[in-house]
Amino acid sequence: MKGMDHTEKHTPGLADVAVVRPGQDTYDERRAGFQLARPHRPELIALPADARQVAAVAEYARRTGLPLAVQRTGHGRTAPTEGGVLLDTGRLRDVRVDPGTRTAWVAAGATWQDVLDAAAPHGLAPPSGSAPSVGAVGYTLAGGLGLLARQYGYAADLVRRMDVVTPPGERVRATPEHRAELFWALRGGGGLGTVTGMEIELLPVARVWGGRLVYGERDLPGVLAAYPEWTDGLPEGFGSSLAIAVQPDLPAVPEELRGRYTVQLGVVWNGSAAAGERLLAPLREDAEPLADTSG
Repeated sequence: MKGMDHTEKHTPGLADVAVVRPGQDTYDERRAGFQLARPHRPELIALPADARQVAAVAEYARRTGLPLAVQRTGHGRTAPTEGGVLLDTGRLRDVRVDPGTRTAWVAAGATWQDVLDAAAPHGLAPPSGSAPSVGAVGYTLAGGLGLLARQYGYAADLVRRMDVVTPPGERVRATPEHRAELFWALRGGGGLGTVTGMEIELLPVARVWGGRLVYGERDLPGVLAAYPEWTDGLPEGFGSSLAIAVQPDLPAVPEELRGRYTVQLGVVWNGSAAAGERLLAPLREDAEPLADTSG
């Protein structure tokens, strides 16, 4: 019934997998993801609670001929699905850290914040990007380039194994030694199955120095001109990114910046604060930032 907030648990062919259909209160929220402009419009949204249920969803989609899409946060979506099945991995949130081997087992629905919370007490960090709300598995499979990638590589470089449900519904484990071609292709290939979890190496990083410098539109030419030469001399432990965007009219944005073009320089340094200040100094000399959160 339209407007009722509940999930159905007895869809024929899906056994005990909970699903949400159009018209239910949580349908729009679950299908949207991060990209609100072009949301998925599935026939049903499946909410598996474990790898066995993920396999049941894959088998159901294969048997019925329905297209299958997978989503956690929707940050990396390239095109929405019309009809078919949307597999929401949000219930698969398990994260297990082994400080002895410096690894973490990360389930498909975990975000980087989940991994950060589990790893930080051990003085470790994941190869995440600047947004901890992004799904860890999706980020890794799509070629995520983390804050310390110059020193440690892509997140996909640090994956040790993956548990996968293939399109026909088979559950397999892929490693560099077992199902090696699948393991290689999953790290950037896409469309080869649903990864229900991955084991990934953690970084021996307990604290970093960094932040964000925000420049106004008038400083855009100067910052862009200085940036390439400045980055050319940085050590591998110093990462940076440059973004140019119109700031949205949101409470989180200072009022004087809303609706204006800004140049945002993100920096992170795996070293001392004194060295970080020294390395950033040449870029600070050319223009005065409107905001500076480095520390």
